[in-house]
Amino acid sequence: MSRVLRAVAALLLAASLGTNAGAASIEARSLSNGATAIVLDGPMVAEDEAKFEAVAGRTTDAVVFFSSNGGSLLAGLHIGAAIRQRNWGTVVLDKRRCASACALAWLGGARRYMGANALIGFHAAYTVERGTPSETGAGNALVGAYLNRLGLSDRAVIYITSAAPREMTWLTMQAAQNVGIEVTLLPGSLTVPGTAPARPAQDPSFTLRNRGGAAIHVFFATPAGLPNWGRDRLDGRGLAPEAAVRLRLPTGGNCVYDLRAEFADGHTENQRGMNTCLAGEVAMGGAAAATVTVFRLFNRGNAAISEVTARPPGAEKWSANHMRGGLIAPGGDRMLAIPPGGGCVFDLRVTFADGRTREKHAADLCKSPDQGVQ
Repeated sequence: MSRVLRAVAALLLAASLGTNAGAASIEARSLSNGATAIVLDGPMVAEDEAKFEAVAGRTTDAVVFFSSNGGSLLAGLHIGAAIRQRNWGTVVLDKRRCASACALAWLGGARRYMGANALIGFHAAYTVERGTPSETGAGNALVGAYLNRLGLSDRAVIYITSAAPREMTWLTMQAAQNVGIEVTLLPGSLTVPGTAPARPAQDPSFTLRNRGGAAIHVFFATPAGLPNWGRDRLDGRGLAPEAAVRLRLPTGGNCVYDLRAEFADGHTENQRGMNTCLAGEVAMGGAAAATVTVFRLFNRGNAAISEVTARPPGAEKWSANHMRGGLIAPGGDRMLAIPPGGGCVFDLRVTFADGRTREKHAADLCKSPDQGVQ
């Protein structure tokens, strides 16, 4: 068993992580196997940079455990850089959540570990103006520079930063492999003592939480890919802002659902391809789950590529141009990202500068992230 896994096992035997609703607690724990665990639990604020340095300065070798919904971007980047400088490992335990700034800090680990049911979520950097989150170019530039210093690929950088401020890309082992994020899955035997056993994998029931500023008027949860949304899962009761409700779904072996919330102020939010058996809780109107599909397109033709559009297989309408300006020269390639909510399989249409078009149907961009066209 590796040093990090021994530290995980020792920490779980010592005590489970708590749920910290205030500012993050950052503390070092000396474990029975002689290892040191630094545990960061709760919302991250700017002062946590100095707090982490103070705790980290008292040990020369540690493993850092995270359980946080995020917070200060600069704190996350600073803590992640400090971890990488010390060559320490990072861990998100089973059934724990590490999102936004927390996930960026977790990436700093020289060795990264996650539980099978851990939730590690990424989205673009943002600021809040008049109560509305909007992307910040300066923040995303800082994130991109940090990720490059960690040695992550262009594909990984796009994957990590493509989700909008109100969305979240939840990391899976398959996605990590596709984009080149090195992470080790913790053995299933390493669980938190004293907690309830994990839900059966075939139970798709979950807690719906309204993170928006308006009530959810109706909510739909439909097995992924069906042509209609079905019935209102709230049965006409609605869901007030910051309220939560447990939704029971049939246990027939299906775990993957398309979700849709219609809010009282008229806007809607969709989440497609959500594995609710693993999610436990789904937030709408705030940091909601989403999947960004990233692939590399190789131009094997004799003319430059000027436009790339996509659609779900068989759909009538094509998307907007995913190129976002510029051309892909003959023999060149470019990383492209399809916005969250579409899954993995798409029809692709490529337009060349000489007017020719080529189509690829039902391309699985998760299994085959490198696509060529001529």
